[in-house]
Amino acid sequence: MIHASYISSPKLREWLLVGGLYLFELLSLIALFAFYRARYHPASVTFLISPSGLLFLGSTVSAIVVGGILVGLAVYDRRAGSNRWLFALLTNLIVIGCLILVTEGVLRLAVREKGNGEVLNGRLIYPRQWERVKSRYHEILARARVEQTWDVEDPLLGWSIGPNRTSENGLYKSSAEGLRAATEGEALFSQKPACRVALLGDSYTFGEHVPYEKTWAHHLDQALGSTCQVLNFGVGGYGIDQMYLRYTKDVRAWSPDIVILAFINHDVDRALSVYSFLLFPHGSIPMTKPRFVLHSNDLTIVNLPLISSDDVFQKASIRELPFIEYDAEYRATEWDQPEWALPTFFYGLRLLVSLYPPHEPARPEISKEQLLGIGRHIFVRFWNEVRADGAVPLVVYLPTEGDLEGPAWEPPILKILREENIPHIDLRPCMYPFKVNELFRPREVGGHYSEMGNRQTASCLSESVRKLIASSVVIPTRSTQKALEAP
Repeated sequence: MIHASYISSPKLREWLLVGGLYLFELLSLIALFAFYRARYHPASVTFLISPSGLLFLGSTVSAIVVGGILVGLAVYDRRAGSNRWLFALLTNLIVIGCLILVTEGVLRLAVREKGNGEVLNGRLIYPRQWERVKSRYHEILARARVEQTWDVEDPLLGWSIGPNRTSENGLYKSSAEGLRAATEGEALFSQKPACRVALLGDSYTFGEHVPYEKTWAHHLDQALGSTCQVLNFGVGGYGIDQMYLRYTKDVRAWSPDIVILAFINHDVDRALSVYSFLLFPHGSIPMTKPRFVLHSNDLTIVNLPLISSDDVFQKASIRELPFIEYDAEYRATEWDQPEWALPTFFYGLRLLVSLYPPHEPARPEISKEQLLGIGRHIFVRFWNEVRADGAVPLVVYLPTEGDLEGPAWEPPILKILREENIPHIDLRPCMYPFKVNELFRPREVGGHYSEMGNRQTASCLSESVRKLIASSVVIPTRSTQKALEAP
């Protein structure tokens, strides 16, 4: 306690009370925040010796000491016949109240609804609200029941492209078989070309945001000439797991001569996801996806049959979703917790939690070893099965903007492909001479390949594909074709 001789001055007591109250509130806020961060810490002892635990202990003890001093000052002030302690308390409450109101008002004006959450300057604000996500997807699913949608639910792949479709914006069209095509309902399977090249991939292969004639699939088709048919099996949002499964389910029946699996680095990470609304928080795909796990050096899918979209958004809590622990994009601490509903009502605290998220326990299901092990097995399976089917497999790494900016780096999966002796083409060197802003669309509209990026991708690939065709399929050259047609 402070000795009486130091607090005999009423003015000094007032300043000590005012400053002490602010300090007590700051320490209490720090203690509350540190305790919140420990919500999912595996053990209390481990927590207490962690940085958050030490912060909690230090701020709590300090708050108790400061609180004791404030009580002593208030008692002394009252015995001295003064009400300065009451004036200091009221002043403090008014200032803190105004500060909270202004902060909350500014943050609520700055926060924007985007996809499945609230965003402040591009950052998702936690905790995310499950009821808000459910409401959004209920609207999407209700609309899908009465309108024809581009993506359709698939019992194995999660989602695929519906046959005979035109997208809502009119930019995309699908064939009678559910491939991207030049015209709606075009029958591609009935055509009998000299050779077929099947493309597996995500939105970069599909050709997001560009018309069919500007996709790298179409440019490759043009480069190979009329003797070959290039089939675009690309689907937006796919991971390497879905690409492999699309081969086994949809591509194999076409008996292609060459099968190209084109992927970006993030497609490998997608293999650790289960729920698309977590994988793409700003997207509108409500479906789940298959989830491979690596067990005893073998791959198995743990979540078949896939839970339907309707069942997903009937759950009372995100924590009730089956296999949620297998989704690398799920973090329990990022979602609303009933016991913390009142503190996290305030956007100031929500911003603090978003900048410094709580401790999240490690999960072996989403470890780096699982990720790279699954990737290794998928590519080995793809390579072996395509060859066993009598076709030529080709793995292609498609660079994204991040691959061509900043210091050079190598995606770990490329090292694995070398270790497994899987021939592949890394398109980064072929793309380096060009400006990034010429190859890609702006990030705010997806950041996919621009028309030039698509054209350059096809240009980088065409010669390699021609060599594969020449070594695997007998195709008449233009000169021999003329000789055959001569009388």
